[in-house]
Amino acid sequence: TQPGTEVCFDRGDGVQIMVTVPESLQEGNAFYVTPPAMMVKVPDNGAAGMQIAFRSCSELEETAVWFGLTLPEGCQPGKYVTAKLPHPRKRDGLRALKSQAWEWKSQAMKEINEIKAGSLQLLWQLQRTTF
Repeated sequence: TQPGTEVCFDRGDGVQIMVTVPESLQEGNAFYVTPPAMMVKVPDNGAAGMQIAFRSCSELEETAVWFGLTLPEGCQPGKYVTAKLPHPRKRDGLRALKSQAWEWKSQAMKEINEIKAGSLQLLWQLQRTTF
């Protein structure tokens, strides 16, 4: 295979990866191909079987690509696990995951604000009450 040409590898799970042979190589040279993966820190409350969402780290939050991961057996909060990334053509479904994550965040913030408002109302009432 000549430098600059594309080579196709079967990943073993039915997905094929296409890579370009680096221009700096000559016939007989080898090169390494790393699978598309990221290291993801297990959340403080993380446990095996929990589904989490994480985003690509090299982009702004507004344009980031979001991914989902089911935490594997043996994972520990604060430690890292390897997340195999999906094929780029299969990432469209992850837009829904990002949307769901934002919905969860919005709902959680709404509940926190309601609790704060209720606490402030109670504090106000206690301050006006004489014992």
